[in-house]
Formats: sequence, C-alpha cells, structure tokens
Amino acid sequence: MTGERDILLDRIERLEQRHARVMRTLSVGGATLGAIAVAWLAGAGDRVLAQGRTGAPAEIVASSIKLVDASGRPRAAFYVQGQSAGFAVSDPAGETRLLLNVDEDTAKLAIVAPKTGIPRIVIAQSGGVQMVNLEDQTSAIGLAHSGGVPSILVSSGKASARLRIDETRARGQTTTTLTPILELERDGRTIASLPAAPPR
Repeated sequence: MTGERDILLDRIERLEQRHARVMRTLSVGGATLGAIAVAWLAGAGDRVLAQGRTGAPAEIVASSIKLVDASGRPRAAFYVQGQSAGFAVSDPAGETRLLLNVDEDTAKLAIVAPKTGIPRIVIAQSGGVQMVNLEDQTSAIGLAHSGGVPSILVSSGKASARLRIDETRARGQTTTTLTPILELERDGRTIASLPAAPPR
C-alpha cells in the first residue's frame, strides 16, 4: 500500500513539473500569439458562425489553447503534450492554482497554493490505486484505496499513523476476517502495530 501510494505521488510530482514547463512555453510570446489569434478569429468568425448555422461541424484543432485576461496575462490553458492532456487555471499573479491532468494511466486534480504549491489538495487515480491527499509543509491527511484495501494516513513531521482494513487469518483458522489495523511510524520505521482481535 505505502509503495503504491509513493509511486502515485512520484507520478503526480512529474506531472506537475511537466505542466510547469508547458505553462512556461505557453507564456513565451503570449502577446504575439494573442494578436494572431484575434486576427484569425476576426477573419474566420463569419465562416465558423456560418457553419454553425447550417449545422455543419465547426472545430478548432490545436495542441494548446491559452486564455488571457484583459492585460494579456495567461490565466488558463488547455494543452496536449505527448500522452498527457490537461487544463490549468492561474491566479492574477500567474501562479497555477488548479491543474487537471490525464495521461496514459493516471488522472489527477490538484488545487494548490501559490509560489510553493503547498498546501495542496490532490485527488488522483492510477491503475487500481485511488487517493485523496490534503498536504501542507509539515503534515498531511491521506485517504487511499488499493487492491480492495482502504486506508487513512495522518502524518506530521516524522511521525505518522495509518489505519487500514485488511484481511487477516487467525492462527489455526482457514477463513479470513476483515480486521482494522493501526500502524504507528516514526522516522520511517514502524514503532507499533495494533491489530484488533477478530470477532468471535
């Protein structure tokens, strides 16, 4: 469980880094692209409207679309890069605050603070792992579901507590029982594990 969650978190970090590169690329030459887009729309507007009126399909084909505010600052973007597609929204200072990203096997939604990106809320799915994380610089609360095993993680600093429900088998028994298990960790080491007694 912990390993799959860590892998998913690592994939999320890479997606955010890729998104940052895309946003920097979209920001370069923003005024020029905006002018070109306005000119294109001015020339193509009648054609698109005419197609819409006659019922013929009208579409714009592009690998990225940037939306800017009245001063020309990027505020939102749709983009496709390789196997990744996403939508991002920035605040007036240009800091990305909301990111929706989907690639070949991972989908995630992140709501983040400006500058450092922390605190943040992350909802993600990769394969059979689903996760919701609330994080700041020193603590986190996480809900995860993987392989039919739900878990809750609460951490602060180097200490953490994880509650999960797993199948256990009592000594001498042939059947399994769903049992809540509490694990306490410090500095990456398990210091206590408290399995509940199976029901009689």
